[in-house]
Amino acid sequence: MERFFFGAVHDLGSLATSLKTDGKSIGVIIRDQIGMRGKQLFIIFSFSTLILVIGVFADIIAKTFVANPGVASASIFFIGLAIAFGWVNKFVGNKKTRFIILTIFGVILMYIFVYLGMKIPIVLDYKL
Repeated sequence: MERFFFGAVHDLGSLATSLKTDGKSIGVIIRDQIGMRGKQLFIIFSFSTLILVIGVFADIIAKTFVANPGVASASIFFIGLAIAFGWVNKFVGNKKTRFIILTIFGVILMYIFVYLGMKIPIVLDYKL
């Protein structure tokens, strides 16, 4: 629960700071207040933090896939659906009609893919 509050404080502080400086981004604010060296250090810190967060998310997803292979199967089906959705949306029919039809079919297919993912799990036996 406390993680929620840390995130909320960070987001509110960033928003208030941006509003007080005419909507400037945090990088521009740091450059103006601390200098170019401070901005460079902030970029390095931000990049390092994002790498850490991506690693944690990858670990959580991997553990979920191992614990429940049906989730992995459904995720693979979703990736295929997203590729097909994008391709059809770009090349077929007029814009508004195809988007509505694709949305209806996409939602139906997502439910089917969740069901199929649970019925046909992909089990990868990977040992280190």
